[in-house]
Amino acid sequence: MALNRQAVLTYVRQQPPTNFIDINRTVALISDTATFADEFKLYTDISSVGLEFTAGDPFYDMALAYFNEMGGSGYLYAVPVRLLDGADPDIISTLTNLENNPSLVWAMVIADTTIGTSAQVTDGSLAAAKFSQSYHMLFSTAEAAAKTVATTDAASVNKTVYDSLTGDNSTIVGNMSFVYSSTATDFIDAKLAGIMMGQNIGSRTVKFAKPLLSEPEILTGAELQFLMDKNINVYTGTNELSGRALVKEGMSLKTGSFIDTSLGAIWMEVNLTNICYDLFEQKKVSVDNFGFALLENAVKPVFKLAQKFGIIKSGEENFSINFVKGATAREIDGTYTYNESVAGHFVTNTVEIK
Repeated sequence: MALNRQAVLTYVRQQPPTNFIDINRTVALISDTATFADEFKLYTDISSVGLEFTAGDPFYDMALAYFNEMGGSGYLYAVPVRLLDGADPDIISTLTNLENNPSLVWAMVIADTTIGTSAQVTDGSLAAAKFSQSYHMLFSTAEAAAKTVATTDAASVNKTVYDSLTGDNSTIVGNMSFVYSSTATDFIDAKLAGIMMGQNIGSRTVKFAKPLLSEPEILTGAELQFLMDKNINVYTGTNELSGRALVKEGMSLKTGSFIDTSLGAIWMEVNLTNICYDLFEQKKVSVDNFGFALLENAVKPVFKLAQKFGIIKSGEENFSINFVKGATAREIDGTYTYNESVAGHFVTNTVEIK
């Protein structure tokens, strides 16, 4: 018996939504190892921190500085740093353990004064071990030597690590920054992390930040130049209009690399990686033009949202996506390029009267 049916049936289905990863989270490395038996604990506002800490405790003061800049709520992980061989805090192993935890994702690392002035920070070993990781490390320094010609201060030592990178490593985006504050307990690093994590990554540059409840540093022109020569950031009104104070310069320790560029690169890396995983979990991706098209359709929303946030210049001509067969039978090589949306840091006005 012939089947009486319509000759052509067409069904239109909506493509599953792209699941973007929220990386607007910060790890606070703390020296208090007594409060936590666990590897970390997540806090979302200062009230939750206040249940276990009081004003004057280093982590409470860090969290207060952070959440104030976040508008009251956000994501902050307290991570106790255990001692290495009973002596110095082992930051490198602590971060490695966090990296290996699949439930965690974060974009910035800050530290209390004890951790931020410990050996692995000051001797450059942390930068050497973690310069290629997908998070930005931001430390405060109160060293008077930082604003002099000296090269023994922590920022100078760590800058040397980036300056000495060669080969492919020399092209990485700098992921460590220092900010100078003569008040060691000001936690200006926590404040800057709160400013950057409180908005879409790509929509803010550090340079014009004005941390709440922090007084700008009074510096001489020479001191400011020494700090800037070392790629150290500082909140100051020096060389600006009277009453105008801002953070100079929003840089990483790697010359020519800025904090907003670093965070944008991190956002791209995390989301491209996860969206490719999502696609492979949903369907078979063949090593041919059909599979390449599936991958391109999956990752293109990452570039579109990056443009909306301000990571990439607007217009499809400002990014490219290309997939080809890899070296092995089941390998696909993806290459991407994009033109960064560069933040304007300086304006020169020329007025002609006619």
